[in-house]
Amino acid sequence: MAALAALREADIVYLPRATSSDTSVARLCLAGLELDESRFREIEFEMNPDRGALSRHYGALAEQLAAELKTGRNVAYLTIGDSMTYSTYGYLLAALREMLPELQTQTFPGVTSFAATASALSWPLGEGKERMLILPARRYGNAARRHRSQ
Repeated sequence: MAALAALREADIVYLPRATSSDTSVARLCLAGLELDESRFREIEFEMNPDRGALSRHYGALAEQLAAELKTGRNVAYLTIGDSMTYSTYGYLLAALREMLPELQTQTFPGVTSFAATASALSWPLGEGKERMLILPARRYGNAARRHRSQ
């Protein structure tokens, strides 16, 4: 409920949208919450393996948010899943902290896809002293398959 209260109090709510998409999935998550959509700002993000390109892209987005913050506006950035697990928010936050080292932020945890899936299936991810390893499938798919077959 604290995250919803923060969204309601924000002067501007930034919503990431993939460059390859016409719609922000984050915006779709707000349906039915009766928030003032005139405060919504969609910003394009890209996932690029080139760290330099990512840095430049998120630096430009951070400049946009920093301009709003410098006017005293309360700004929110909504992301899907958990904001600190494979999220566009991490890149943007790092760029903002470089520009505004004194910036005070509040980050709310979200539900990761692996936790949501486990809950939907009523399947515990780990019990007792079991170990759990989460690997991004695109990058480590072959390693995960080899590990599973051992």
